[in-house]
Amino acid sequence: MHFALPLALVSLVASALPAFALPASSLEERGGACKGSYQCRYVARPQNSGYLCKEGQCTYQCYPGYQDLGNRCVKPSPTTTYYQAPATTTTSETAVFPSATFVQDAVKQAGVTGFSGNNSNAILSWFRTNNTADSTNGHSWYSDAVPGFAPSLKTMLANFNGSYEAAATAYCGLEAVITTPAGRNATLYIVDAFDDTWVRTPSSLDVVVGSFPLLFGFNTTNKLDVVQGAEWHLTGRRNARYAFKGPGAVGL
Repeated sequence: MHFALPLALVSLVASALPAFALPASSLEERGGACKGSYQCRYVARPQNSGYLCKEGQCTYQCYPGYQDLGNRCVKPSPTTTYYQAPATTTTSETAVFPSATFVQDAVKQAGVTGFSGNNSNAILSWFRTNNTADSTNGHSWYSDAVPGFAPSLKTMLANFNGSYEAAATAYCGLEAVITTPAGRNATLYIVDAFDDTWVRTPSSLDVVVGSFPLLFGFNTTNKLDVVQGAEWHLTGRRNARYAFKGPGAVGL
């Protein structure tokens, strides 16, 4: 089950069963016909990139200041020079780069004590934000396009004496880096809380479906597809876009 804060919206999520074998690259299923970049928002892409529809196919474009090294978007150091092949095609489409304002040291300022340090042995499942099968109705402030996840509801509430409002205000928007045993990683933000009935390990996470391919390796509609043995940690920052009752999915 899955709770949306502050309302208790319950959704069915995958049980913690082994994931199927994954492809070698999270970008192998990047393709797909499209007419606009918005249609590509669910397609896997590397970290530090935006989704892009180019010549009718979904792809990605590295964020400004990052260089495309094939399957990676890398920010060069002052002493490092990367070769980048010249572009051979042009497009009128613009990659989607959501605006963000970061609050530094937000964990300490908010009095957050849950999920400190490295959270290991996490099972990653996924949920849709507007689907009756997941008991969601799309009326929340975030959508499938938001790079979000939900950690243990019990841990969040215990930190703030059972207050939904206080827990949501303190935790939503906090930034985390999640890494899988396969070496995939993603920077995501807390947007909801995971009902502990379905939290198989204390560190388990329910990931918004649009971001799940970044960690699983490809898109899936099978609720039995999960990632086991993941690790994650809070960076200390808050993305104000995904703060409680913040802009959320507006503009995505």
